[in-house]
Amino acid sequence: AAALTGSLLCLLYADSFDLGAPSSRSLGLWGYNGVLTSIALSGVVLAPVNLKSLALHLLGLLMTMVIQASTASVLPVPCGTMPFCLAVAFVSGCRGSLERSGVCLWGYNGILTSIALSGVVLAPVNLKSLTLHLLGLLMTAVTQASMASVLSIPCGTMPFCLAVAFVSGCRGSLEKSGLGSQLIASLS
Repeated sequence: AAALTGSLLCLLYADSFDLGAPSSRSLGLWGYNGVLTSIALSGVVLAPVNLKSLALHLLGLLMTMVIQASTASVLPVPCGTMPFCLAVAFVSGCRGSLERSGVCLWGYNGILTSIALSGVVLAPVNLKSLTLHLLGLLMTAVTQASMASVLSIPCGTMPFCLAVAFVSGCRGSLEKSGLGSQLIASLS
């Protein structure tokens, strides 16, 4: 079930954003890393099945898809299983730090991110701005969790700063590339 879920989600992502050649999608090249990620996360890394492990599983799949899409557009060679390796390594580290730090999505950095994005960066409220808002909150939580596992000192407001800077840059590049309109079309 995990392998099928990973393959289908990656294939839907590739089809939604028209990534890669149609022949590469039909051959299953976009689902392979998703299958590997799903099997590794469901069977080894996130053994007890609960809401947190499901959320981390979906985060790992999303990360796999984003890494594969970004490397496919930048590198002239196939990315191999690099997206799978990076996503599983990140989620493995994230799981332990979430348990140790007690980090919460709606913590101090989450509140700062939400205020900055809703009031300044993403002024017109529409589906695209809400999607970017949620991306910013997710990035804040993931950055804070990963920093808590790596650094032995408090991370301060660095997760907030990184998330707002990323979403601010993302908004402009999404509008220029037309990917934002494709994202909205796939969501509606």
